Amino acid sequence: MAIKAALREERLREACERSQRLERARIDVVVAEFGGDVDAMAREILSWRRHVRQLEEVVAKVRTGEPFVVMGAEPHWKPGRARR
Repeated sequence: MAIKAALREERLREACERSQRLERARIDVVVAEFGGDVDAMAREILSWRRHVRQLEEVVAKVRTGEPFVVMGAEPHWKPGRARR
């Protein structure tokens, strides 16, 4: 029994280390994507938070049966000129 427990503990430790290495690799990829630009990373994180918050609002409305509208740009839509 002690051998099985030790083997199980070793496997668990190896799995944790592997998971930590994979997580570190994912983090390195993200940092490399932004070239170490912390401000760009922060803007992207805030953008994703805003989108998740909007999604949460829609899910809450669906659950309560409240009507909602999803609007997207038309296929041929182009941004207008900035007014001065």
